Amino acid sequence: MEKSTKSIIGGVLVIVAFFGIRYGLGQYHKLQSTLDEDIVYAYYQKQINAMRTFDAEAQCKMMHPRFRGVDQSRSPEGEQTVVMDRRETCEGLREAMDTMKAVVKALEVEPDMKFTIESVDLSPDRRQATVKLRYSLEIGKEVSVAATGIDTLMRHKGDVYVINSQSKSVIR
Repeated sequence: MEKSTKSIIGGVLVIVAFFGIRYGLGQYHKLQSTLDEDIVYAYYQKQINAMRTFDAEAQCKMMHPRFRGVDQSRSPEGEQTVVMDRRETCEGLREAMDTMKAVVKALEVEPDMKFTIESVDLSPDRRQATVKLRYSLEIGKEVSVAATGIDTLMRHKGDVYVINSQSKSVIR
């Protein structure tokens, strides 16, 4: 009788331990998938740092594989709307960063970047954030871009990604 009681208690302990571990892993996964304002601001600081160093690869790594971007731009050549996926956006970023690096080197001036997060709206489950932005970039008198945008961020396994971006820009 004593042996069967120990077996039952042992079995109950194994079951309790299993559910405890499962609950703990679930809480860890939830923690690694939720956003707060500090995480959002850190994401954009990382993005700004990559932009300042013309690091297109770092910027690309911050985009979700299902990324979709829509930009409505106005320039002296006219207005256009461009829709791009992650691959297309990364190609464009590489070209833009190479061009900006060359312009900065040729003009021997540092880019003047201004970046403002106007609002952060977290979803009820805190798995996504909608972020309203305003930013500008000037390189001497040669390059001038002013834009507003709305990004949708998500967090997966501790990493933050932009999954959707809509922007309106004016290029002078």
